[in-house]
Amino acid sequence: KSFLTFASAYAYDKNSAILSTSFGEFQVMGFNYKVAGYNSPQGYYNAVKDSAVSQLNSFAGFCQANKLGQYLKDQNWAAFAYRYNGPGYKANSYDSKLAYWYNKFEQ
Repeated sequence: KSFLTFASAYAYDKNSAILSTSFGEFQVMGFNYKVAGYNSPQGYYNAVKDSAVSQLNSFAGFCQANKLGQYLKDQNWAAFAYRYNGPGYKANSYDSKLAYWYNKFEQ
């Protein structure tokens, strides 16, 4: 089997590598660079590869562009997880994990 790393994909085709990879703590996919608030895939990658603040900003930009804030405010974890992670969110229990961590830190 051949295993292609991000570094080797990036060396071959920078934009394709960025667009097909999720980055940072929040795992925002590179193809979301515009909704995350960046002008280009490379600009997005440059920002999030070295800065936790940029990773948070990209997540916030993604949430704002996709109108996800109300789901967080309402603690509607399933609705948020569906829109953030896609229809397979339940298989990974993303909604339950969000609820767990929210309740853990809310107390």
